[in-house]
Amino acid sequence: MVNVLLATLLAIVAVAVVAYLLSLLLGAIGWRTSVSVDGLRLRRGRNKVRRGDALLRNGDAIGALVAFDAAYLPHAVRSSRAAREVERHHTGLLSRFMAVADQARGERLHLIALTKVDRLLARRAVLQEKLLTAWRGGVANPREVRREFDAVSKELGGAIRALAKEVVAMTQQAVH
Repeated sequence: MVNVLLATLLAIVAVAVVAYLLSLLLGAIGWRTSVSVDGLRLRRGRNKVRRGDALLRNGDAIGALVAFDAAYLPHAVRSSRAAREVERHHTGLLSRFMAVADQARGERLHLIALTKVDRLLARRAVLQEKLLTAWRGGVANPREVRREFDAVSKELGGAIRALAKEVVAMTQQAVH
């Protein structure tokens, strides 16, 4: 009887230890998977920028703007390095929108949506860093920060679309 109880107790402990080790292993794999997903998303965004650059070189400014609009990366990333790369990517997109606008008019014009996009990009970068800190066990609640990050990213996506429409309209006016 004692042997049966001892065997049952050891089996329960063994299952608990295996479950704990498995959760550690899956957590490590999940982290690496999210990092590789971040890299994949960034590569896709860069490819869209390259496609837009090629369209721009071939004289298709509107097609380029559509590609630049599609290159926006709304998702949060899991590493500081990826966050810096995404920030540089978005800065490059902004400069491309401005370059197309410059080509259309031959001078820098005040783009109403540009100010909003610039402000939201800065806010998004701050929230991304805050989110990374929260995920590492920082003071902030990761869910609250993530909710705010997602709201800003959504608003930023709309602002980028508005900027693209504004530059498209400017380009079409320059053609006519």
